[in-house]
Amino acid sequence: MKAGNLMKWIENLFRKLGFFFFRLILRNKHVQLPLNASKFKKILLLRYDVLGDMIVTTPLFNVLKSKLPNVEIHVLGTTRNVGLLSYDNRISKVLCYEKTVSSLMKIRREAKAEGYDCILPLVFNKSTNAGLWANWMGGSKTVKIGWTNSWRRELYKSLYNAQIPSIEAPGDKMTMSQIIVYFACKSFGWKYSSDLVKLSIVLAPKHEQFAHEYYYQFKEHKTVLINVSAGKVSREMPVDTVSTLIKLLTDTYPHCVVLLNATKQDTDKAKHLESQFPGKVQILPYSPDVLNFCALVKLCNVVISPDTAIIHIASTFDIPVVGLYKNSEHHCKEWGPQHSKAILVHPDEETGEVRTIQHDKIFSAFQELNNRFTFI
Repeated sequence: MKAGNLMKWIENLFRKLGFFFFRLILRNKHVQLPLNASKFKKILLLRYDVLGDMIVTTPLFNVLKSKLPNVEIHVLGTTRNVGLLSYDNRISKVLCYEKTVSSLMKIRREAKAEGYDCILPLVFNKSTNAGLWANWMGGSKTVKIGWTNSWRRELYKSLYNAQIPSIEAPGDKMTMSQIIVYFACKSFGWKYSSDLVKLSIVLAPKHEQFAHEYYYQFKEHKTVLINVSAGKVSREMPVDTVSTLIKLLTDTYPHCVVLLNATKQDTDKAKHLESQFPGKVQILPYSPDVLNFCALVKLCNVVISPDTAIIHIASTFDIPVVGLYKNSEHHCKEWGPQHSKAILVHPDEETGEVRTIQHDKIFSAFQELNNRFTFI
């Protein structure tokens, strides 16, 4: 046996032994789908990732409250995304994982006290981890559902009470919001329709007021919001690209003002760009409340951004988007703008890095989008 094949065999052996151990400890009993939720009181959604993932999950909140009006919907999130739910009356309780051992133990105690009837792990790209999370948060009587495939179906019997074959998830045809709603419909036996999938973010009056007071100064202008931050250099537009893009925008559309969104670590970059175009460029005000940021995005006329949460915020409020995405049609379909007012721009180079996209390509996409929807 070749060394590579031997290591693969050993890896699979340890995986099977691990799942055998889980089966002995967890003792999850198989249940038939669709579930009968007539006696359910509480359902927990696992969304222990980032802001964009929480936004694309919001259509499920509507579906669950509509189909199961008497069931409490709880959500496990993180410090990076739970702020989105601060005023969302569809959610009865929010648990927050703070990425510490103490918070891990705290949320487990809270979950055990709640006694969830069902847990839906919505982090689909890591089904094993999702199953472990579901068992950490749920008891032996909690129904835990996951995606699976033919070669892991037997292994996942230890982690999940019910499994939906991944072949039934047409990911190449659906956005992530649609996949999430489809997953719930398959779990509970509801008829799936794309009409069920509607993004929604609940803002309080104070958030709307915050945004209106800021935008009052631009009442005679249109606003173009450019996101200069993406977390990785390879996914961001270089300063020179943004600078040239701003010049093209402000020269071609004299009545437009460019707003810059930047994280704290990119503040210097944003200030440099602002200084180049006095009176034509402003940096968005910082707020620790993510809903204030959502309200600001809601009132702009168009967004230009790499693949980040701001694209999903814009989609929620039907704001046109020029999205910069790596060269992957599958990824763009799942995680691209969840609405039709968008044009996606891809890099030409084989590296597939957003930073290589040229300003003229972005500007051409902007003009094409404006010709379609006339926002400037």
